[in-house]
Amino acid sequence: MSNAQVRPKLAEIFKEKEGNVYKIYARNTNFCPISVFFTYTATNTCGFPSERVLVEAQAQKQYLFTIKACNTKDAYNFNYRYTYWLGDTDLKSTDKDFVYMLPFSEGSSYKVMQGYNGSYSHQNENSIDFKTPEGSKVVAMREGVVIAVKEDSNKGGPNSSYANDGNYILIHHSDNTFGLYYHFKQNGCVVNEGDAIKQGQLIGYSGNTGWSSEPHLHVNICSYKPQVNDKNMITYETFFATKGNKKTFLQKDKTYTSVMP
Repeated sequence: MSNAQVRPKLAEIFKEKEGNVYKIYARNTNFCPISVFFTYTATNTCGFPSERVLVEAQAQKQYLFTIKACNTKDAYNFNYRYTYWLGDTDLKSTDKDFVYMLPFSEGSSYKVMQGYNGSYSHQNENSIDFKTPEGSKVVAMREGVVIAVKEDSNKGGPNSSYANDGNYILIHHSDNTFGLYYHFKQNGCVVNEGDAIKQGQLIGYSGNTGWSSEPHLHVNICSYKPQVNDKNMITYETFFATKGNKKTFLQKDKTYTSVMP
């Protein structure tokens, strides 16, 4: 019932010497931008960024910055390390008025087991759990690009030790948020990384993998930010279209019928 820890695909930072300076470049194999953070030790060196550097999706050789001697009369040296996160970790705003589709087929009805800031496993987290039998169709809440897919697990259980065993799909949206869908059944995802997805499109079949006490679907809209909390993730309250209401704020223990916004 808690979020999966989605790991980014490979990104690489490399340098090329040009005369007396070094130019720093990035390669990003992810299908979304990544935020890169640098730590470094240096002597007589100028050029390292003080904030995160944003690298474009699928960048093969993106120029980042130039390292040079602060005092050109003296020698300089440096070493650096880097970490990177999916998306823009300095996201200033999101499309708060966007109306999402419920994550199941139009006309289907499911109950909200646990809502935002739920006492069981959603403390300080804007996530929603729907009570869905295994094999229920799961559709995209919003159009975007598939960033990560895990579907190889058949393990699940009612405590946090199973949290990383859940199968999931992560989709990147146009406002730089992500849609996370969690607990798919084994081999239950029908999309691949890099696929462009339309709102309402079938993406997989729900299951009971990961931290789960019974079959259900866990979803949230999120962005990643290091050290903001123990999950390095910000989750957002969202509106959904439901039968009889074009813009609904979902509540625990209520049953909702899916319609296209």
